[in-house]
Amino acid sequence: MKTIQQAIRRKRLPWLLAATLGSVFTATACAAGNAPQSATINAESAAQTLKQEWRIANDATVEVHNVRGSVIISAGSASEALLSGELGVGSKLVVGGSEQRLDLRVESAKDHGWFGNDGPRADSNLVLKVPSGVSLRLELVSADGKVTGISGSSLKVECVSGKLTVDSGSPQVDIESVSGDIEFAASRPDASHRAHLQAVSGDIEMTGANGRIKLDTVSGRARASGAEVQEFEAGTVSGNIELAAAIGKHGRVQVDSMSGEIRAELREPISARIEAQTFSGRIRSDFGKVEKPEYGPGSNLDARVGDGDAQINVKSFSGNVDILKRP
Repeated sequence: MKTIQQAIRRKRLPWLLAATLGSVFTATACAAGNAPQSATINAESAAQTLKQEWRIANDATVEVHNVRGSVIISAGSASEALLSGELGVGSKLVVGGSEQRLDLRVESAKDHGWFGNDGPRADSNLVLKVPSGVSLRLELVSADGKVTGISGSSLKVECVSGKLTVDSGSPQVDIESVSGDIEFAASRPDASHRAHLQAVSGDIEMTGANGRIKLDTVSGRARASGAEVQEFEAGTVSGNIELAAAIGKHGRVQVDSMSGEIRAELREPISARIEAQTFSGRIRSDFGKVEKPEYGPGSNLDARVGDGDAQINVKSFSGNVDILKRP
């Protein structure tokens, strides 16, 4: 009898082991697919490898903050957020949110701020994949940022000194940088879309420009190229501004500069009234005749091309202005 019971137990053992392991794996899979909840990953004494997964809505709001290192965000699978990368020594990652919101913040492991001896001792490099339809807000200090494939209702990026590379089809885009360069590609151009890019000393490069575009710099160069813009506004103190695009019907262009040069390459066919003024710079134009005062510096241009339904205004204090025709 004892021998039979032992044999039964031996036969049951593999089944019990398999059932136990199966329940563990199932629990792990379910936990990985949960909505974001409050949690903290601490790397105070050693770097931590990141491998987290959450369930989020396809139109969720995602916020990511990092002070040093890099953040790469790209479009992934529907209803899923996957985080990888490494959390640097002296940092902690604070996670919060719900199925409609994911909030990731890299903070100092100490509670005394970022600067001096209280900041992280190493870079944190985050790699995040989210549904393409999320709305995104990214805030960086001395970190590079790269965003690709995100086309939710809004995208906002703020950075102090890192380089920003963004490829997005979002209808509302706001990107700000102090000293880092901005490269933005509008992957789904639309006449109703709006993009505002601004930098202090960093350069701005925008491709696929369409809809309503606004570029602001202090000393950095700003350039926008695309098929057609409906509204284009740009301002600078000493940086150069370049526009290469067709102007939409009843479109508006306003460009102002103190000492930076302005170059507009307008693609045919063109129907616009073009006005340009400089105080001490020269104007070169393929449209109309440039007028110079009999005495004193400066130049003026007032030209009508076609029906003149679009309006182009260019003003520069001491920088040169080129308004050119392109096929």
